[in-house]
Amino acid sequence: MNQRGVSLLVVDMRYNGGGNSLLGNMLLEALNIHLSISISYGNTTNTKKALGYMAGRA
Repeated sequence: MNQRGVSLLVVDMRYNGGGNSLLGNMLLEALNIHLSISISYGNTTNTKKALGYMAGRA
């Protein structure tokens, strides 16, 4: 992504029925991404540092 000059990645989670959050960590690990995530729901926004590693590899 860096080599191609990509500066933004949007993962649209609308209509996601839920599931195992480990899959999200695996995606971040595969993309080697360390970032902050903003989650908006209604009028509430929460921002926190994303875990760019899989459980047990910290």
